[in-house]
Amino acid sequence: MGHLPGAPHAHTWASSWTGPILAVCVLFSCLPLAGAVDFGVAVVPPHPTVGQTVTLLVGGARGVAQSCTWYRRSSTSETDRILTFTSPDTQSQGPASTGRETLGGDCSLRIVGLTPQDNGSFTLVIRARGRSQALFVRLQLAG
Repeated sequence: MGHLPGAPHAHTWASSWTGPILAVCVLFSCLPLAGAVDFGVAVVPPHPTVGQTVTLLVGGARGVAQSCTWYRRSSTSETDRILTFTSPDTQSQGPASTGRETLGGDCSLRIVGLTPQDNGSFTLVIRARGRSQALFVRLQLAG
């Protein structure tokens, strides 16, 4: 059945996530094929608000990354280090950890209970296949 003119559009859960899911799929499908060491980061959900949980989702790292370290700001200073992953069983917190952050096996950073202080830049340094790559992502809280 079609949509009646002037009637409000039904808003479903699926339609609210279509954009973010599509963006993540496009990001990850654009990653180079085997041999290259290129990764991408997507903010999921893309417009989080204070109190929500956000994931800085890393594409291309699962099973490939030897280590990864997340930092607050566009810095790799030890004072800005949040978490370091060096093996599936070895993670270490840094001085910039609030205790609300966790790392996934794909090097993704999950932050629960967002606060205004989480607004800003984050840096990921990832090491895979003998090469290091730095990625920068901006977390912009909505509202």
